Amino acid sequence: MPSLAELQRQMAQALLGDPDVLAPTLFSPGPIAASVALRVHRNTVYGGLSQALALSYPTVQALVGEAFFDRAAAEFAEAEPPVQARLDAFGHGFADFLAAYAPAQALPYLADVARFDLAIETAGRCPRFERLVPIETQIVLSLPISLSVLDLAWPADSIRDAVESEREGDLAGVDLAAGPVR
Repeated sequence: MPSLAELQRQMAQALLGDPDVLAPTLFSPGPIAASVALRVHRNTVYGGLSQALALSYPTVQALVGEAFFDRAAAEFAEAEPPVQARLDAFGHGFADFLAAYAPAQALPYLADVARFDLAIETAGRCPRFERLVPIETQIVLSLPISLSVLDLAWPADSIRDAVESEREGDLAGVDLAAGPVR
């Protein structure tokens, strides 16, 4: 019998990868094979991970559509499975994943839009504490802890505004050649 840690590692690998990695002897015989039952549970896990990413990256999902987003989310989860037991901690590498994701190459601004989405999501759930930054002797700058500074090659803010407006033509009116934004 494997240790608890080994069993948990195998379960995670089965749920996020190949259900056949689990030894059949770990499960009592039932009406369906354990690997088939795990595939059903696997779909639930991937659905939850995709939904967690959709909550953090709403503009990305709106731009690419649900089917594309769900496929990208599943591939991201396989490449970078969750490492914490909190769904809001999952997905911080999604923008970098999208930058290298072959099906998204036709949308070169998508990774920057994801970075902007995550910055807004992070600011929204951050406590309202301050970060004190010493500037000079007796001079301290007080900044919100949720503050992020982004250097983006694409106008992700304008893209998000256009998507959120839901007015026809706003997205088409975004000037992608406007240059970098900060």
